[in-house]
Parts: sequence; C-alpha cells; structure tokens
Amino acid sequence: MVSTEHAAALRNNPWRNNPMINVVILGGKGGGTLAAQTVLALSSAYGSHRLIGYLNDRLEIGTQLHGGAVVGRFEDWARFEGDVKFVAPLHKAGAMQENAGRIAGLAVPATRWTTLIDPMSNVAEDARLGRGSVVSAAAQIGPNSSIGRHCYLRAGAIVSHDVVVSGNVYLGHRSVVLGNCRIGTGAHIAPGAIIRDGTRVGKYALVGMGAVVTRDVPPFAIVQGVPARITGAVTPADWPAENPVRRFGVGP
Repeated sequence: MVSTEHAAALRNNPWRNNPMINVVILGGKGGGTLAAQTVLALSSAYGSHRLIGYLNDRLEIGTQLHGGAVVGRFEDWARFEGDVKFVAPLHKAGAMQENAGRIAGLAVPATRWTTLIDPMSNVAEDARLGRGSVVSAAAQIGPNSSIGRHCYLRAGAIVSHDVVVSGNVYLGHRSVVLGNCRIGTGAHIAPGAIIRDGTRVGKYALVGMGAVVTRDVPPFAIVQGVPARITGAVTPADWPAENPVRRFGVGP
C-alpha cells in the first residue's frame, strides 16, 4: 500500500545521484498551486525537481498558474514520456469520494505517481509514504507512521507516532493526529482539528475546523465542535445500505 520514501530522503541532497524528476500536477488553484510550491522548493533546495505544468479539466489550456501553465486535460497524462511523474492533490471537502474515483479512473500506472516532501518538513526516518502524496512545509510525520497514496498534509499538519492514514486523506493546516490513530480512506480533516490518541476516523468522514475529536467517528459522518459531535453526513456516491450515522437521524 505504501512506498518506502521517507525523511532520510531530505538530508545531504538525496537527489544528487538521481535523474531530474519532471512533475505534472493534476489540479489548479488551491491544492494544485500549493503542491507546485513544494515542487519549486525542492527545485530551489536540491535542483532535483522541475514543474512541467498542470492538467486541468476546467481552465483553458495555456492558463498561467503558480510556476507553470495548464498544458492539457486529465486524460492527457498518457501523452507524456515515462520520465514525467504526476501528483493529483484533489481534496475538496464534500467531494473526496468523487475525486478519489476520478484519480483511480484515469488508470495511471503506480510508478508514474511521485511523492513530494517539502525540504522544510519533518518526517521520521521510518515513516512510510504512499505514491502521489504531498507533504508541505512545516508538516510533521512521527515514527512508525504510514501515509497512504494520494494524501495531502498541508503546512503545519502533525501526524504523531504509530498512526495509520489510509489513501486519499486530507490533513489541513495545523491539524493534529495524535498517536495510534487510524484515519480511514478519503477522510477530510479540516484546519486546526485535533484527533485524540487511539481514535478512529471512518472513511470519507469530514472533521470540521478546530474540532476536537475524542471518540471514534463513523464513516461519512460530519463532526464539529469541542468536543466534536455528529452534525450531519457527507452524501457519498454509493451510500451504504447500513451506516452508523443513520442512528443519529442524519444522512440521505
């Protein structure tokens, strides 16, 4: 599930014996341009990465974004040579499942996804990071923790020790996931939220800004407040017949 890319890759110019990594970002303003900032930081620090441009299904080809321009649509990934790698920071709240499906549907080979780790992040040597994930400046990942594929740790996000974060998860600015937590596929943890140690957050759940989660969060639940309480449900593409959120009287 995860690759062995980790923090040791950030010391003593680890890219010095590797070929240039050419990066194309699937996305646009927001997650895409912030991922571009990490590409540019790696380029400045090590000369190891080069931003080729963006693939975007909505903006006109040629539209200028941070560090580059829109060079095609999502499906155009296949026309790039094998030395071009991709990231797809598509983590909009309320659309996590839809966007995860969009990424999977492109059928990009696993080897074509790259992992971006900002030089100013702090990642334990034994932490494991999945392909396609982005770790922003000032983010931290603790010992023996694993991050799945296509995750995004925004600036200042903290993942403590022995945490398992599944694929397609978003950890917002200054969010904190304490030790021994389990974060399900596609969960969206908003800025400033804190997940108490040993807690589980279900797949595609949404944790609101500044929430303090002290108990397990069911799949697809929206939780807010201090302490966090269920206030609604994310409407998924394939809402399960039985879901723990239903007993709270919310959901479709």
